[in-house]
Amino acid sequence: MYQHGDALDTVANNTDKIPFTHGMSGTWTTTQLFEAMMLGQEGFDAYMDFINGEPSKSAVQATFESTATVLDNYVSDDASSIGLTESNQNIINGDAAFIHQGNWCAGAYRNAEDFSYNEDWGFKTFPGTEGMYSLHFDSFLYPADNPTPEATKTYLKFVGSQEAQIAYNQFKGSIPTRTDVSLDEFGPFLKETAEDFAEADQRPPNLQHGLGVSSEIRTALNEVVSSEFTGPYDIEAATQGFIDAVSSS
Repeated sequence: MYQHGDALDTVANNTDKIPFTHGMSGTWTTTQLFEAMMLGQEGFDAYMDFINGEPSKSAVQATFESTATVLDNYVSDDASSIGLTESNQNIINGDAAFIHQGNWCAGAYRNAEDFSYNEDWGFKTFPGTEGMYSLHFDSFLYPADNPTPEATKTYLKFVGSQEAQIAYNQFKGSIPTRTDVSLDEFGPFLKETAEDFAEADQRPPNLQHGLGVSSEIRTALNEVVSSEFTGPYDIEAATQGFIDAVSSS
């Protein structure tokens, strides 16, 4: 049973707002939520065992039980038909209290009119994940079968430059991978994010966005969510599906 629902209950019982806006038209948001829930509830070691192909059935099942509690009780009636853009808009419009997403939301909120950090929106670390920073990287790839190798090399050199790291990250909503890039042009949220990253005790690789598991496993996980965990929520089938997916590597 989910142990951190007090704030969600307060919103549900005392306001007409959506306690937890969650776009489910794609499966990735729920797979991402599963990761945060497992890290917060079962801990770093249980999560690392899971992505490394040694999952604890009890940990996976407990995570699905808590995730189902949230999705059954706190999301909007149209959650299954909306995506991230609409879900973000619920926050911007003041129609929802909470969303679980990455720091890329700061890029969307930066462009919203009259929607300032620490005045109109803020953030709290996902319950139980204090001291952790869920890690993923934006990648610009050099294709093996490349018709323009020199142009690609030139582009990639630019992408890695200080200038591009500032231009890209501050608007996309992320922090530079280079440690010698000034954050002066970044907003306060991303500056705090950079501090959180630097001070993190643990940096678990993200499950959904390409770092924690292979693309084949990620696809299998999302297929399990699609078939077993989009409402009604078949906790037993989803648990076994996730265990099978990560154990197949």
